[in-house]
Amino acid sequence: MTWPFENDTSAIIKKLASAQLKKERLKKIFTIIAISLATFLMASVLLLVSGIITVNQNGGNNITGSYHALISSIEKEQYQKLSDDVRVDLCGFTASIGSVKSGNDRLNISYSNNDALTLNGLSVSEGKMPEKDNEILIEQEYLIRQKINAKIGDTILLPDPNNGEEKSFIITGYLKTGAKGTDRSLYAAMVSEEYFLEMDGWNNFSPAVMLRVNLDAKTNSEDVKT
Repeated sequence: MTWPFENDTSAIIKKLASAQLKKERLKKIFTIIAISLATFLMASVLLLVSGIITVNQNGGNNITGSYHALISSIEKEQYQKLSDDVRVDLCGFTASIGSVKSGNDRLNISYSNNDALTLNGLSVSEGKMPEKDNEILIEQEYLIRQKINAKIGDTILLPDPNNGEEKSFIITGYLKTGAKGTDRSLYAAMVSEEYFLEMDGWNNFSPAVMLRVNLDAKTNSEDVKT
């Protein structure tokens, strides 16, 4: 019985208990994934870092990203195993290609798949992701800032971040980020998987993977495949 002058804390206690169960389940999934990955780790060191402790209902937000773990310097075999794992909801692959400087502005160029955009709170505001080695997704604000009169479908010249020579890119779309303001100096652009592979990206760059795990996936040790 709750007296009029007492506070009913039952609802709060239930919420706290539910949050703790989610946290423990998430930690358990990470532990099992780490165990299964250990069976094929050889020369490289795999860093599995818990990205968050408390997971909200949306799994994150468009400012900080919504991945649960980050694996740096991943190898191709490791990435393929993770992308096929049913316990992984989203597997975002990204690799920094380099950057080019023009005046006070710097354009960071990378390759990312669709899951990486989602997990980093990025999106394509107009157009589509690049597919060919001479296509690029770029922030429209950068084009305006650099006074480059080009739109989707047009060709622009950018210094190749690998050798400094000018390279032609066809704009396939505009990249939307959370950055705003006129005092910006850093901008982003994305090339295609074809470009990444053509540049022998697995050996020349340092790919990373962001994971969002499936909290509804089975986590019994019997379900771990080695």
